[in-house]
Formats: sequence, C-alpha cells, structure tokens
Amino acid sequence: EKFKKSINIKFLISLIRLSMALAKLNFKDLISIDDTKEAARLLTSSIKSLNHFKFSKTGVQKISIENKIYNLIRNTSVKIGKSILHLSHLAKLSSLMGYPQESFAKCLEIYENLNIWAISLKQMKLVFLL
Repeated sequence: EKFKKSINIKFLISLIRLSMALAKLNFKDLISIDDTKEAARLLTSSIKSLNHFKFSKTGVQKISIENKIYNLIRNTSVKIGKSILHLSHLAKLSSLMGYPQESFAKCLEIYENLNIWAISLKQMKLVFLL
C-alpha cells in the first residue's frame, strides 16, 4: 500500500531514465524488458532503504541504529578486505558498540531483503553480494 502511494510521475520518469541508462551501459539502442525490471528493482530498493531513515522535526536526517550497524559491518569488511564475515564476530562487535541484539538482527534482515548481502545461518556467515 505504501509503495502504491509512492508511484507518481517522478517515479515513472526516473524509471524511464534509469532504463535508458542501463540499456546504454550494455551498448544497446533499445530498452529491453530486463532493463526496465532492473531499473524498477533499483528504484524500489532505494525507496525501501529511505524508509529506514528517521527524520527529526527540523528535517535533519538522523541515521537509524540499523543503518549505523550496517556502516559498522561494511567498514569492517572494507578494513579487513573480505566480503565474507562471521556472524558471531559481527554480533560481538555490534554488542561492544552498544547496539541492542534486536537491532543487529533487524539490520541483517533489512539489508538481506535489499540484496546487499546474504546470510548463511548454516555456516554462520554474512556474504556481501555487491
């Protein structure tokens, strides 16, 4: 329901422009259905990720705890130069930074749904997809 309200002329123009850009990246003269589907996926992921930001009364953006945890995980990955990380290490790091376990779990779910990473509970690992 929320998503239906966000489709407006600006969304459609963005969808067209992004589809055109994706076609150009693939050296194509025409936009394909796959270009449009990928553009729609990117736009909806962007809209979903914006919903996780919180805004104060002054309009200044405040970063949610889940986004802070994401930044911690991403920075850890960059620092050690690995795209596969152990969940136990990340949970401990998050806890040491003072973040609640519930927020850590919510962060994992949010960014997995956005296809930023995949979680392997069997191996207890987080794998960055991008």
